[in-house]
Amino acid sequence: MSYTGREKRRHVRLPIDLQYRLVVDDLEYSGHMEDISLSGAYLASIEPEFPASGVSRQGVLNINTRNEWVEVSGEVVYRGSKSELFPQGVGFAFSQEDKEIASVIWNVSIQSLK
Repeated sequence: MSYTGREKRRHVRLPIDLQYRLVVDDLEYSGHMEDISLSGAYLASIEPEFPASGVSRQGVLNINTRNEWVEVSGEVVYRGSKSELFPQGVGFAFSQEDKEIASVIWNVSIQSLK
């Protein structure tokens, strides 16, 4: 597989620093979001370390929007390991059913940049 440098994401990602709690298979993980888009988020600084076998697992993500916790369902679609380029964490894709909630979170993210 060769890397061409082309971006494959469908949505623009915004850098963000929001606290989260992720529950997958009755286990809870927490940390800070690094970025967010309309379709998902990168959950960085995840504790405890997320297992490689956890990719493609459904979960519930609770995001602290600074005023309240917002819950969104989805799937862990990527697991990153510690490296100089990327922090340890997971990519989380929002479910189709929660696209409206994802839009609210996106708007909160934009407001926090102002």
